[in-house]
Amino acid sequence: MAKRHFGSLVQRRRAAPKPGPQPQPQRGDLLFVYGTLRRRGIMFGALGLHGRVAPAGPASMRGALVSFGSYPGVLSGARGIVHGELYRVLDARVFAALDAYEECFTDDAACSLFWRMRAPLSARRVGAWVYVYNGRRKGAAVPCGRWRP
Repeated sequence: MAKRHFGSLVQRRRAAPKPGPQPQPQRGDLLFVYGTLRRRGIMFGALGLHGRVAPAGPASMRGALVSFGSYPGVLSGARGIVHGELYRVLDARVFAALDAYEECFTDDAACSLFWRMRAPLSARRVGAWVYVYNGRRKGAAVPCGRWRP
């Protein structure tokens, strides 16, 4: 499994979002992915997503896409559109593997590299789970909103 290293957790951004009451992900929920977790991304197979999520088509959301070389991140609340893929979750236990890969500690946002949140999708009347970047905002802007490794 690919590993990202950013130094100690203490060095992570201190202005992390406060974990509010988040519903638990459930079977049938939607998941929006935009980088290494896409069907042709290096982590789709490595994390065993085949059979645990079902394709629901292309999707987009508001936010800015930035590249950190081997992986991207979405900056929530920023101007722009991020393009990706939408999946229906068939096995909610998949979020344990996704949280571990994304270094998302649902009980400690300040130490999370990515934060899992529900976000509205563009041109759809539904929201989806998405991992948004929670580290230091250094990265190359991807103005087209489509990440390519």
